[in-house]
Amino acid sequence: MDTQRTRSSLFGPILLIGLGVLLLLNNFGFFALNIWEMLARFWPVILIGIGLDILLGRRSGIGGVIALLLLLLLIFGSMPWSSGVLTAGGAPQVIDQPLQGATAARIRIASGVSSLSVGALPGADKLIAGSVTPARNERLAESVGRENDTALYTLSSEGAGISVPFGAWRGESRWDLRVTGAVPLDLNISTGVGEATINLEQMELSQLEIRTGVGATTITLPLRGDFRGEISGGVGKVTVLAPDTLAVRIRASAGLGSVDVTGDFNRNDDEYTSSGFENAGQRVELTVRGGVGEVEIRQIEKR
Repeated sequence: MDTQRTRSSLFGPILLIGLGVLLLLNNFGFFALNIWEMLARFWPVILIGIGLDILLGRRSGIGGVIALLLLLLLIFGSMPWSSGVLTAGGAPQVIDQPLQGATAARIRIASGVSSLSVGALPGADKLIAGSVTPARNERLAESVGRENDTALYTLSSEGAGISVPFGAWRGESRWDLRVTGAVPLDLNISTGVGEATINLEQMELSQLEIRTGVGATTITLPLRGDFRGEISGGVGKVTVLAPDTLAVRIRASAGLGSVDVTGDFNRNDDEYTSSGFENAGQRVELTVRGGVGEVEIRQIEKR
């Protein structure tokens, strides 16, 4: 009777060990790479590696060696060695939309594979201004409207898929935007792949919704306000900075990660209330839901 043995594969263990080492070294600051962004862009290479392993690696020892060598060559050839720096896929596009007398605003921003920076405009005549440097094959969809006295604006990314790694990693998009702080604002932001910095200190919000994608996100809340908001984490660390001038109650929950809260907050289970919240004339109710990664909520001094 013939006994057929199945050769165990080294691909899975080597892949897990390699990813673990990269994450560990990145956490200790040995290099400055956005590991989550890299994984999001290069996941097709992992599929190719699994296919090579099934085709060659499980049949013989020499086949396994060949599969590993082919995978390493594939990764090496996909990296942007030729330029030394990441270059953008297109020229910066200017964003400049006037407020046109509106007494309220609703803005939707949905970035793609990009680093995103959002802050407040210093003047009172603009709805949104800034620039977007698109990635390769990325298109911007811009929509402007009006609903009674409310200005409506949407800016989103289209066509910058991350399914093919070859060459696409060389094109980094950057979104640098400033939005109105002169009128009550309903703000909705969805981040894609990349780091995001969202500073709401000088804004007058009526509603807030932020959904993060892949990468670290830092959000600074307004100095004062009377609104409800929701922040939903994706993959990566979410940091929420709450000025001590803001009366806020935060309901925080962890996904596949942890929640760390520091500052002058009164805690009741997963609810954190700033000092003086109950007697404040303006109050903010905020829900923070973690995804895969740490959620940090920190009170900062502004008084």
